[in-house]
Amino acid sequence: MVILCWRNREYLPALLRSLARQGVSMTLDVTVCHNEAKGDQAQAAQSQGWPAGLDVHEIYTGGNLGYGAGNNLALEQVRRRLSPAYFLVLNSDVVLHEQALEEALKWADAHPQVSVVGALHEDPSRPGYRCFGGSRYNRVWSLITPNEAPAESRLDYVHGAAMLLRADVFPAGPIFAEHYFLFFEELELAQRVRAMGHAIGYCPGFRVLHHEGGSRRTVHDDFVPEVAEYFENLNALRLTREHWPHWLLTVLLFRGLAKPAWLALHGQWLRLRFWALALADFACGRVRRFPFQKGWSLPPGKERLVDAKLPGMST
Repeated sequence: MVILCWRNREYLPALLRSLARQGVSMTLDVTVCHNEAKGDQAQAAQSQGWPAGLDVHEIYTGGNLGYGAGNNLALEQVRRRLSPAYFLVLNSDVVLHEQALEEALKWADAHPQVSVVGALHEDPSRPGYRCFGGSRYNRVWSLITPNEAPAESRLDYVHGAAMLLRADVFPAGPIFAEHYFLFFEELELAQRVRAMGHAIGYCPGFRVLHHEGGSRRTVHDDFVPEVAEYFENLNALRLTREHWPHWLLTVLLFRGLAKPAWLALHGQWLRLRFWALALADFACGRVRRFPFQKGWSLPPGKERLVDAKLPGMST
């Protein structure tokens, strides 16, 4: 298991306790990957009440490498120590229901054609809400629709907060695309998995409680939640260009006209500024690295990485 954690650790003890209670027949190896430099947090993670008897490895990436690179670094360290049957990739803001992992493993064993298995997500901030496995994606308008119908079998991607991966399908190399930093990594992974001849799916018994966006809600000196607007717009355009270039014009029209109108109508002025940065950077072949992204870098390619301040920051 790989648990990616960036700054917020308040949910981590509950997640680890839920893992300790799973009671599966397999040996569980847990890696908590702090996506930051060691010492960035004042409190020590091991003082957070981790359960006894759980084999936990704690590593630091050295900086905020983003979802893809942070998970890839942890998964590669696991490969060096073990030859696992499955990788379980978790965000730190989820908690597994009792027997959820056992259900996921049994379901995956019974469906060998499925290489990426999603969970049934419940969000405590939205009573009654359930997301069954992941989401559907409208390529024409780049719109994401969470799957809220239990009978719906068509998923375009599995939610990255809790996914079970068949390890022999990913024997070496990066699993997640690292150049997105945030958003669309799961959809990009699903595209590659299907190109390999494998399927994605979800297990109804693989139930998790997901405090969605837990790591993105808190304002820091170098971070504001509205910055997500930048990555969401920029990466929707980049993904379309890479995988469905014939739909790029319609996505540009939607992102360039409808999205700013909606933001302005709702008075989301800071998000509107990040939207403007995203479209300008896409047009210029440029990607910004904001202060909280220390350590992240783009792989060699056509896009230019430039360091930038958050709007309104003085330093």
